[in-house]
Amino acid sequence: MIKTYIHNIYLIFILLVCIGCSKNPTTYLNSEFDCSSSEYKTNDLEEVIDIKKNFIMKIPETWKTNLYYSDYESEIFSADTTKSLTNTFILDVSMVNGNLKMDQDSESLVINKYVQEEGLELISSGRGDFQGKKSFWFLAEGSRRDYKYTNYLVFVKNSERKYLKMKTEMFGGTGIDNKICNSIELINQIKILDNY
Repeated sequence: MIKTYIHNIYLIFILLVCIGCSKNPTTYLNSEFDCSSSEYKTNDLEEVIDIKKNFIMKIPETWKTNLYYSDYESEIFSADTTKSLTNTFILDVSMVNGNLKMDQDSESLVINKYVQEEGLELISSGRGDFQGKKSFWFLAEGSRRDYKYTNYLVFVKNSERKYLKMKTEMFGGTGIDNKICNSIELINQIKILDNY
């Protein structure tokens, strides 16, 4: 009886340790960029909901955050303004009204149009499921204001009428992989609300 009791306590302890280790959600995006470590502490993040109540983000409390909306989209725009432009990234997440087709030809059109309009070069791209919804991503780079300029975008089809667009802008050539992984950590914590 005592042996069973000790065994049960041991199992409960192991379970609690495992739950504590898995507090930051991961998606296929983590493996695309070999992201494993965590930059942000959960208790230093605040929840921000977009104006039209389509999604919730967890953003570091010290970041400057702006909300924007129009008939076309609802957006949360955030960055760590305590760091220089080359030592941080800008995260721009929006729920967009429109039908995003998730076949390879349509994805290529979206990517090529964006890269051409922004004067960037496509570095890599991929696709997968994000929180049970079809998604694709791409990484492109060029130059802005005499800096190397890198964009990481993720598109998630939410419904036939809406899609989520998550854009990370990075300036400077150092620490790009780390910035992408930090961005993915915040992106993975986005909660899409089921209002459409």
